[in-house]
Amino acid sequence: PQICFLASIWGSDVGTPRKNRGMESLVDILDDLQSQVSEVVGSVLSGAGLHGAGDGELAHVVRRGGDLLRVMEALLVEAVGEVVERSQSPVRDERLTTRLGCHNVSELVQRLTRCAPQTAARLERSAKAVAPRWDGFTGQAGPARLPAMRQAMLDGETGVDGILAVAGPLLGAADRASREQVL
Repeated sequence: PQICFLASIWGSDVGTPRKNRGMESLVDILDDLQSQVSEVVGSVLSGAGLHGAGDGELAHVVRRGGDLLRVMEALLVEAVGEVVERSQSPVRDERLTTRLGCHNVSELVQRLTRCAPQTAARLERSAKAVAPRWDGFTGQAGPARLPAMRQAMLDGETGVDGILAVAGPLLGAADRASREQVL
């Protein structure tokens, strides 16, 4: 079922030209990157690579793994933000989630990433905090709800855990204070 779902996505052209521009090259780049990372990780983990590593090397591997995780989380958060944006139409048939056969954003993210519902929800909450707000008339990106957190995410300094740790209290305070006071 997962393979059929993914084949239906990549075999279809469900968006407008704005929604499909340049994605082939990004998809190719990510496919190559995933293949390279899988090869490296597979070669390290198939033997005793980490067991034989010195303490400093092991610490460096854990550190770089965290760095890579935050960068990939940034990609996922941004992509989920775009999925949210494309799934907000009041007309059900125009929603990306509907066009791809899913009930909501969470279901689509779960299917695409093979993650748990909780993980999909965390990605969606993070996206709502740091994704740019798009103007439906001009097509221009507006500021994120938490622009400093967005920049930290883009710089690889924070991931989903950090975004949610900051976003929860700050966005909760937005009910009681102006945006300028919160930021």
